[in-house]
Amino acid sequence: MGVVPGLDRAIEQRVARAVELHRAGKADSAVEIYKQIANAIRRKPQVLRLYSMALCDSGDVPASIVQIQRAIKQAPMDAQLRVDHSKLLISAANPEESLLEAERALALNPDLTQAVSAKAAALRQLGRAKEVYPWITSLISKREKLDNWLIGALADSIKGSDDPDATIRLVGEVLARDLEPDERRALLFRLGELLDSNGRYDEAFAAFQEANELKGVTFDAEKFRMKLKKMLYAWDECEKIQSSSQYEPIFIVGMPRSGTSLVEQVLSAHPLVAPAGETNIVARAVHELGATRTPFGIIETFSGLTPERLNAAANSIWKSLRMVSKAEPNQRITEKMPSNVMYVGLLSMIFPKAKFILCDRDIRDTGLSCYFHDFIGMHKYAYDLRACAAFGCDIRMLSNHWLSSLPERARRIRYERMVSDFEPEVRSMLEFLGLSFHAPCLAFYKQKRKVATASFDQVNKPIYNSSVGRWKNYESHLGPMLDELRSRGELD
Repeated sequence: MGVVPGLDRAIEQRVARAVELHRAGKADSAVEIYKQIANAIRRKPQVLRLYSMALCDSGDVPASIVQIQRAIKQAPMDAQLRVDHSKLLISAANPEESLLEAERALALNPDLTQAVSAKAAALRQLGRAKEVYPWITSLISKREKLDNWLIGALADSIKGSDDPDATIRLVGEVLARDLEPDERRALLFRLGELLDSNGRYDEAFAAFQEANELKGVTFDAEKFRMKLKKMLYAWDECEKIQSSSQYEPIFIVGMPRSGTSLVEQVLSAHPLVAPAGETNIVARAVHELGATRTPFGIIETFSGLTPERLNAAANSIWKSLRMVSKAEPNQRITEKMPSNVMYVGLLSMIFPKAKFILCDRDIRDTGLSCYFHDFIGMHKYAYDLRACAAFGCDIRMLSNHWLSSLPERARRIRYERMVSDFEPEVRSMLEFLGLSFHAPCLAFYKQKRKVATASFDQVNKPIYNSSVGRWKNYESHLGPMLDELRSRGELD
């Protein structure tokens, strides 16, 4: 039996190859195959679903949504397609539509636990976890066997519990069952969050530690550092060719969990700013300039660049940013992909008028926050405390280099200063960006804008400083992280 019935044999073989590549972790290569056979599969909803999944895993959520919507038009009664659509809409910060699609899926198939999970995730992002928890616990109490979707739904509903002790006991009972590693990991991360919020720090750390160990990921910190140094040497030595682009984007970069979402949310309250959010638009453009979709590639040498190629990249990036942000002609566009800190040098050549906000925060807090978060995608450093510290030190080294190389175009924003001296920091940041002060920026949390990043809950609340120095609650567990920071000169 083929991957999808009813396909021409040659096309079926190419689909099978795409599926094989995707399963091997080569989503980009799978996407290229699907693009080549797009006309042949446009009326095959199950292949469109496979195409959508590959696009999502390659980081192109908007294109993934387009393909799943095409599949739904072909098969509107397919509940699984609607579940997939619901999950993608969550990734695109559209929880309202995600909830509607999950409910459509449940109407088609009330027993589809993936739809239950999708609905729980949408309600959680809408701040309505209290509606989910009793529903999910009722479902769980009636089932002997739990699949990963129900477990995921339970994880998403935990914050809606009015009785944390009872919830902790329930999660413990579920963890005592025979769970798949991914199911156990997802639940342990949420259990850790619940224990942390209730001041049970030693138990929380134990949950997070087991969750991270189950991920089974390693990070070669020394190899990463050597590549960074090679890239910075190439940047210092290369001819600083520039495009003729007059566009003025604002790139918000830095270590994950360092305040990038907060900065963009503040700026998005300004009438002359349109936020694009977290996208892979820059990574795709770098790929087209001659790199693979990894942090390196062309930026290891900065060779082969011409004004014409840089102009083409500028136009491509700006067009995509405008489409995502829905910017008006008079608006600046922000893009807050932390990992674009790798591309600041290249972006300064592509956009001679771009400005860069380099977010920084105590590495002990950012490292711990990364360690406590179940990331989707390429964050291999996040599952080991020493690697978190090493990565944080390297990102700070990189930021320091950009600040030195581009003093008029790059500015550091310290998270601790932002939350303790908010209005002066906002005024100073706006002045650096050439924007007038706008009072609603101080009340950024009153916006209806949805955020699809790990900070979606925090940036919709007034400014607070409870996250500053959070690492102190776990100091006795942070030996590897603190040792690495001392060895790198970040601590006495």
